[in-house]
Amino acid sequence: MPNSLRLNTFSSRGKFLLSGSDAQYKWHPLSLALGQQNIQCSYAWNSSFEQDQLYISCRENISTIERAYVEAFCELASSLSWSKIEILGTRELENFLRDDNLSPAHDDFESGSIPGLWIESVRGVIFSGWLKSRLGLMKPLSEPQKGPLELAKWLQRLRTPEFWGKKVKPDFLKYEPVALIPTSADTSATIEIQWRFSENISPSEAQLFCSTLEQFLHEHAHKVKVVAES
Repeated sequence: MPNSLRLNTFSSRGKFLLSGSDAQYKWHPLSLALGQQNIQCSYAWNSSFEQDQLYISCRENISTIERAYVEAFCELASSLSWSKIEILGTRELENFLRDDNLSPAHDDFESGSIPGLWIESVRGVIFSGWLKSRLGLMKPLSEPQKGPLELAKWLQRLRTPEFWGKKVKPDFLKYEPVALIPTSADTSATIEIQWRFSENISPSEAQLFCSTLEQFLHEHAHKVKVVAES
């Protein structure tokens, strides 16, 4: 069975799946399980408060079908909210690549394996890079010497619809810092940020948020430890 015209178009267009890494973006490592091998790639978000675009850079030769799946995934991830990205899978991408509702986009066994099995693992990975990209859009952090109060004001912005943009889902707006606790009387000591999450947020998602925020703050000279409220 021939591939759909839409699949062939996505496979060859190269809008989001790139063969190199554009220096204007911040790239993060990404492993894709394609067929019988893990392909080492990288991904980057180009974010503004109006839109987000996901790019994946891969220098390896991959199949026509997988190229189409990666391209389609990037297009959908760029436009959908996180609540919809979280349910993207092989079936959704195959439907997206069809020419019509009745005709499959491709023969499942043409490439020797089911395409798109990497999608579930990639969804969580790209959230961290997206969060860093959005954090970078915010006004610069105050100098660490100004203390927890200024940092607390900055952190409150992470609970606004402006920060999350079109990718918001209601549970994200329930994130909030509930305590900033100096670990000692020393003014230069590490500050522990305790963060409260919605009960609908999984422990792994909460940990990913905390570790990403902590890493970003470290990069801006803030000595912090971000933890989920116990």
